[in-house]
Amino acid sequence: MQPIEFKYPEQPEQQISEHILQNNTPAACTSIELDLRKLKDVWGKDVYGYSGVGGRDRKEERIEILKNEIASGSTYMPIIFLTDMAPEGLSFEDGRHRTAVLIEAGYETAMFVVPSHQAEQIKKFFGP
Repeated sequence: MQPIEFKYPEQPEQQISEHILQNNTPAACTSIELDLRKLKDVWGKDVYGYSGVGGRDRKEERIEILKNEIASGSTYMPIIFLTDMAPEGLSFEDGRHRTAVLIEAGYETAMFVVPSHQAEQIKKFFGP
């Protein structure tokens, strides 16, 4: 399996800010490596948000585009956060289909953008 360059998305704070605010300002973000199997174990139970095989959110045309992107060796980091401080609070701001493609291609880990103040908790739940 070829290595992938994970690109940091532009202004993830602006994308995630509607959901996670600290003192009424957008949350600072950071990137962390996560275990895709651990993530799938929780995410796969999300009836509406799961984009893997059998998921209601799956869009095959999006999957095909991202398969080609990932095969090129470069893709953007998905953006995730917790709606509460439990694994089941996992939520995607961006990158559900990208994550599904990585899992289905057999990658074990991937880089994700997360709110900085949640990074340690997310690593605890989903870290390698």
